[in-house]
Amino acid sequence: LHGPGYSGNTPINGRFYPSSSVSNFHVYRAEYSPSDVKWYIDDRLVKTTLKSEVTKYGNWVYDKPFYIILNLAVGGGYPQGVNGATSPYPGVPQSTSDLIAKTPQSMEVDWVRVYQWQ
Repeated sequence: LHGPGYSGNTPINGRFYPSSSVSNFHVYRAEYSPSDVKWYIDDRLVKTTLKSEVTKYGNWVYDKPFYIILNLAVGGGYPQGVNGATSPYPGVPQSTSDLIAKTPQSMEVDWVRVYQWQ
């Protein structure tokens, strides 16, 4: 969960795996309300983050309209804090860098649906 004062390096994160290969299509869903954010993979709830957890690190910003970013990002402070890799890039070990260099990388999105709760 990213917001002002909190992102990948706070405890407001997690690792979640679908029931089959990530290279298969899956349905990822996020729901937010005035009190929490919930994440689902293939209709299975995998995490709930409460407003009280978020406000320890920064402002709760999920009470106003915002936009969606679909991002395929590799590296950075979050994985470095977990895997300790510093070379060749922060959070990216050499084996991952080699795999990226020799394998075309892509993020395929079949559809995006947005609802507004009434």
